[in-house]
Amino acid sequence: MGIFSIFNKKYIEQEEKLNKKILELEETIARKDKEISDLINEIDKFNQNISVNTSNSINSKQLELIEKNIKDTKEENNRLKAVIGEYNLSSKKDKYYYKVDIEKFFSAVKYKELVAALLGLELKYIQDVTLETFEKISPDIRNYEDGKIKLQKFLSKEFIEWEIVTYLNKGERVSKIYSKSRKLINIFVENDIEFMEDLLNYDFEKLINLGFKESQIKEFITKREEYYLERRVVK
Repeated sequence: MGIFSIFNKKYIEQEEKLNKKILELEETIARKDKEISDLINEIDKFNQNISVNTSNSINSKQLELIEKNIKDTKEENNRLKAVIGEYNLSSKKDKYYYKVDIEKFFSAVKYKELVAALLGLELKYIQDVTLETFEKISPDIRNYEDGKIKLQKFLSKEFIEWEIVTYLNKGERVSKIYSKSRKLINIFVENDIEFMEDLLNYDFEKLINLGFKESQIKEFITKREEYYLERRVVK
Protein backbone atom coordinates (compact mmCIF):
# COMPACT_ATOMS: atom_id res chain seq x y z
CA MET A 1 0.00 0.00 0.00
CA GLY A 2 1.51 3.34 -1.09
CA ILE A 3 1.85 6.37 1.16
CA PHE A 4 -1.03 8.19 -0.54
CA SER A 5 -3.31 5.15 -0.18
CA ILE A 6 -2.53 5.10 3.54
CA PHE A 7 -3.21 8.83 3.79
CA ASN A 8 -6.51 8.51 1.91
CA LYS A 9 -7.58 5.70 4.25
CA LYS A 10 -6.82 7.92 7.26
CA TYR A 11 -8.83 10.76 5.69
CA ILE A 12 -11.85 8.49 5.21
CA GLU A 13 -11.56 7.22 8.80
CA GLN A 14 -11.48 10.81 10.10
CA GLU A 15 -14.58 11.67 8.06
CA GLU A 16 -16.41 8.63 9.44
CA LYS A 17 -15.51 9.66 13.00
CA LEU A 18 -16.80 13.18 12.35
CA ASN A 19 -20.07 11.88 10.91
CA LYS A 20 -20.47 9.58 13.92
CA LYS A 21 -20.01 12.51 16.32
CA ILE A 22 -22.59 14.56 14.41
CA LEU A 23 -25.07 11.67 14.52
CA GLU A 24 -24.50 11.29 18.28
CA LEU A 25 -25.15 15.00 18.74
CA GLU A 26 -28.43 14.74 16.81
CA GLU A 27 -29.44 11.72 18.88
CA THR A 28 -28.73 13.69 22.06
CA ILE A 29 -30.95 16.51 20.84
CA ALA A 30 -33.76 14.07 19.99
CA ARG A 31 -33.46 12.44 23.42
CA LYS A 32 -33.60 15.81 25.17
CA ASP A 33 -36.62 16.82 23.09
CA LYS A 34 -38.37 13.70 24.40
CA GLU A 35 -37.31 14.54 27.97
CA ILE A 36 -38.86 17.98 27.59
CA SER A 37 -42.06 16.45 26.21
CA ASP A 38 -42.23 13.96 29.11
CA LEU A 39 -41.69 16.70 31.69
CA ILE A 40 -44.42 18.84 30.14
CA ASN A 41 -46.75 15.83 30.28
CA GLU A 42 -45.97 15.48 33.98
CA ILE A 43 -47.01 19.07 34.57
CA ASP A 44 -50.21 18.52 32.57
CA LYS A 45 -51.04 15.52 34.73
CA PHE A 46 -50.33 17.58 37.83
CA ASN A 47 -52.74 20.29 36.68
CA GLN A 48 -55.38 17.69 35.88
CA ASN A 49 -54.98 16.19 39.35
CA ILE A 50 -55.52 19.59 40.91
CA SER A 51 -58.66 20.15 38.85
CA VAL A 52 -60.21 16.91 40.08
CA ASN A 53 -58.77 17.40 43.56
CA THR A 54 -57.11 13.98 43.84
CA SER A 55 -54.65 13.02 46.53
CA ASN A 56 -52.01 11.83 44.03
CA SER A 57 -50.92 15.26 42.91
CA ILE A 58 -47.25 16.19 43.28
CA ASN A 59 -46.31 18.94 45.68
CA SER A 60 -45.13 22.44 44.78
CA LYS A 61 -41.45 21.61 45.31
CA GLN A 62 -41.69 18.72 42.88
CA LEU A 63 -43.42 20.98 40.38
CA GLU A 64 -40.71 23.60 40.78
CA LEU A 65 -38.04 20.95 40.15
CA ILE A 66 -39.81 19.73 37.01
CA GLU A 67 -40.10 23.28 35.66
CA LYS A 68 -36.40 23.87 36.36
CA ASN A 69 -35.52 20.64 34.52
CA ILE A 70 -37.57 21.76 31.54
CA LYS A 71 -35.84 25.14 31.50
CA ASP A 72 -32.33 23.62 31.80
CA THR A 73 -33.00 20.95 29.17
CA LYS A 74 -34.42 23.50 26.72
CA GLU A 75 -31.39 25.76 27.17
CA GLU A 76 -28.99 22.88 26.57
CA ASN A 77 -30.93 21.69 23.53
CA ASN A 78 -31.03 25.20 22.07
CA ARG A 79 -27.27 25.44 22.51
CA LEU A 80 -26.71 22.12 20.71
CA LYS A 81 -29.11 23.07 17.92
CA ALA A 82 -27.29 26.40 17.55
CA VAL A 83 -24.01 24.56 17.00
CA ILE A 84 -25.54 22.38 14.28
CA GLY A 85 -27.24 25.39 12.69
CA GLU A 86 -24.26 27.76 12.84
CA TYR A 87 -21.82 25.32 11.27
CA ASN A 88 -24.39 23.59 9.09
CA LEU A 89 -23.59 20.18 10.56
CA SER A 90 -26.09 17.44 9.86
CA SER A 91 -25.91 13.73 9.16
CA LYS A 92 -28.87 14.14 6.78
CA LYS A 93 -27.60 17.03 4.68
CA ASP A 94 -26.32 16.68 1.13
CA LYS A 95 -22.66 15.74 0.99
CA TYR A 96 -20.94 18.87 -0.25
CA TYR A 97 -18.31 21.42 0.67
CA TYR A 98 -17.20 24.85 -0.45
CA LYS A 99 -13.74 25.56 -1.80
CA VAL A 100 -11.67 27.76 0.47
CA ASP A 101 -9.26 30.38 -0.88
CA ILE A 102 -5.65 29.80 0.09
CA GLU A 103 -5.52 33.39 1.36
CA LYS A 104 -8.49 32.72 3.62
CA PHE A 105 -7.06 29.47 4.97
CA PHE A 106 -3.66 31.04 5.65
CA SER A 107 -5.16 34.37 6.68
CA ALA A 108 -2.63 35.30 9.37
CA VAL A 109 -0.05 37.91 8.36
CA LYS A 110 2.76 35.52 9.26
CA TYR A 111 1.78 33.35 6.27
CA LYS A 112 2.06 36.15 3.71
CA GLU A 113 5.19 34.71 2.03
CA LEU A 114 3.76 31.20 2.15
CA VAL A 115 0.54 32.30 0.44
CA ALA A 116 2.49 34.11 -2.28
CA ALA A 117 4.55 30.97 -2.92
CA LEU A 118 1.48 28.73 -3.20
CA LEU A 119 -0.30 31.18 -5.49
CA GLY A 120 2.87 31.21 -7.54
CA LEU A 121 2.24 27.52 -8.25
CA GLU A 122 -1.07 28.61 -9.85
CA LEU A 123 -3.07 27.17 -6.96
CA LYS A 124 -6.21 29.01 -5.84
CA TYR A 125 -8.02 26.91 -3.24
CA ILE A 126 -6.70 25.01 -0.25
CA GLN A 127 -8.38 21.89 -1.67
CA ASP A 128 -5.91 22.15 -4.58
CA VAL A 129 -2.97 21.81 -2.20
CA THR A 130 -1.57 18.40 -1.31
CA LEU A 131 1.49 17.67 0.83
CA GLU A 132 3.29 16.84 -2.41
CA THR A 133 2.54 20.22 -3.97
CA PHE A 134 3.22 22.03 -0.69
CA GLU A 135 6.70 20.55 -0.59
CA LYS A 136 7.45 22.11 -3.97
CA ILE A 137 7.83 25.50 -2.34
CA SER A 138 11.05 26.44 -0.53
CA PRO A 139 11.31 25.22 3.09
CA ASP A 140 13.19 28.44 3.78
CA ILE A 141 9.98 30.44 3.49
CA ARG A 142 8.94 32.04 6.76
CA ASN A 143 6.62 29.80 8.84
CA TYR A 144 6.94 26.96 6.34
CA GLU A 145 6.74 24.24 9.02
CA ASP A 146 3.79 25.88 10.80
CA GLY A 147 1.96 26.11 7.49
CA LYS A 148 2.68 22.47 6.69
CA ILE A 149 1.31 21.32 10.06
CA LYS A 150 -1.81 23.44 9.54
CA LEU A 151 -2.32 21.86 6.10
CA GLN A 152 -1.79 18.35 7.48
CA LYS A 153 -4.44 18.93 10.14
CA PHE A 154 -6.84 20.16 7.47
CA LEU A 155 -6.22 17.18 5.20
CA SER A 156 -6.63 14.70 8.06
CA LYS A 157 -9.77 16.52 9.27
CA GLU A 158 -8.33 17.32 12.65
CA PHE A 159 -9.70 20.44 14.37
CA ILE A 160 -9.31 23.66 12.40
CA GLU A 161 -10.59 27.18 13.05
CA TRP A 162 -14.37 27.44 13.25
CA GLU A 163 -14.23 30.23 10.68
CA ILE A 164 -12.87 27.75 8.14
CA VAL A 165 -15.38 25.08 9.22
CA THR A 166 -18.17 27.59 8.64
CA TYR A 167 -16.78 28.58 5.26
CA LEU A 168 -16.47 24.92 4.20
CA ASN A 169 -20.09 24.26 5.12
CA LYS A 170 -21.80 27.55 4.30
CA GLY A 171 -19.62 29.37 1.79
CA GLU A 172 -18.89 33.08 1.60
CA ARG A 173 -21.01 35.72 3.29
CA VAL A 174 -23.71 37.13 1.02
CA SER A 175 -22.65 40.63 2.07
CA LYS A 176 -19.41 40.12 0.16
CA ILE A 177 -20.84 38.46 -2.95
CA TYR A 178 -23.69 41.00 -3.29
CA SER A 179 -21.83 43.99 -1.85
CA LYS A 180 -22.96 46.28 -4.69
CA SER A 181 -26.62 46.12 -3.64
CA ARG A 182 -27.16 47.49 -0.14
CA LYS A 183 -30.92 47.13 -0.57
CA LEU A 184 -30.59 43.40 -1.30
CA ILE A 185 -28.23 42.89 1.65
CA ASN A 186 -30.81 44.50 3.96
CA ILE A 187 -33.45 42.09 2.66
CA PHE A 188 -31.12 39.17 3.33
CA VAL A 189 -30.53 40.41 6.88
CA GLU A 190 -34.27 40.64 7.50
CA ASN A 191 -34.64 37.02 6.35
CA ASP A 192 -31.67 35.70 8.38
CA ILE A 193 -29.69 34.95 5.24
CA GLU A 194 -26.01 35.29 6.04
CA PHE A 195 -24.08 32.81 3.87
CA MET A 196 -24.31 31.65 0.27
CA GLU A 197 -25.60 28.23 1.33
CA ASP A 198 -28.61 30.03 2.80
CA LEU A 199 -29.51 31.08 -0.75
CA LEU A 200 -29.68 27.54 -2.11
CA ASN A 201 -33.50 27.52 -2.33
CA TYR A 202 -34.09 31.26 -2.22
CA ASP A 203 -36.68 32.52 -4.70
CA PHE A 204 -35.16 35.67 -6.22
CA GLU A 205 -38.25 36.20 -8.38
CA LYS A 206 -40.21 37.49 -5.38
CA LEU A 207 -37.89 40.50 -5.34
CA ILE A 208 -39.93 41.92 -8.22
CA ASN A 209 -42.55 42.89 -5.62
CA LEU A 210 -39.89 44.74 -3.65
CA GLY A 211 -38.97 47.12 -6.45
CA PHE A 212 -36.18 45.21 -8.21
CA LYS A 213 -36.04 45.06 -12.01
CA GLU A 214 -36.05 41.79 -13.94
CA SER A 215 -32.54 42.54 -15.18
CA GLN A 216 -31.30 42.95 -11.60
CA ILE A 217 -32.93 39.72 -10.48
CA LYS A 218 -31.39 37.86 -13.41
CA GLU A 219 -27.99 39.24 -12.42
CA PHE A 220 -28.49 38.12 -8.79
CA ILE A 221 -29.42 34.59 -9.88
CA THR A 222 -26.49 34.38 -12.28
CA LYS A 223 -24.11 35.49 -9.55
CA ARG A 224 -25.40 32.77 -7.23
CA GLU A 225 -25.22 30.03 -9.88
CA GLU A 226 -21.71 31.05 -10.95
CA TYR A 227 -20.61 30.99 -7.33
CA TYR A 228 -22.04 27.51 -6.80
CA LEU A 229 -20.52 26.24 -10.04
CA GLU A 230 -17.08 27.48 -9.03
CA ARG A 231 -17.11 26.87 -5.29
CA ARG A 232 -19.77 24.35 -4.24
CA VAL A 233 -18.59 20.77 -4.67
CA VAL A 234 -21.08 17.91 -4.29
CA LYS A 235 -19.37 14.74 -3.12
